[in-house]
Amino acid sequence: MSRIFPPIQGEQVNLYWQAAPFAGVLLSFAILPGLAPRFWHRQMARIVFAWVLAGLAVQTLVTGVPIAAEAFCEIILAEFSPFMVLLLALYALGGGIGFRGGPWGRPAGILVMVIFWCLV
Repeated sequence: MSRIFPPIQGEQVNLYWQAAPFAGVLLSFAILPGLAPRFWHRQMARIVFAWVLAGLAVQTLVTGVPIAAEAFCEIILAEFSPFMVLLLALYALGGGIGFRGGPWGRPAGILVMVIFWCLV
């Protein structure tokens, strides 16, 4: 299988380049709301998305396109999705989201949904 971009060996990439996107996200969350609150609140998603793309670019350069794509899909399916389900469940159980009708509007029904989505 030929690769469009051959992978770079791990020794060739400085560890700081791999940590830079994560540090950029943390610094963006720490500094931008205070320095430019209006800009931050309007562009927060785009700024974080840019850092995610930077991290994906570094991963692609280090491991190659197929492995980076597989790692990205694995992160989305195995780590991000369950985390979002957990947040939704905590928000719903805390009373932030109201489910109406049938058993889903009662705490036991919400608990059944939480268990179901955790198992999925």
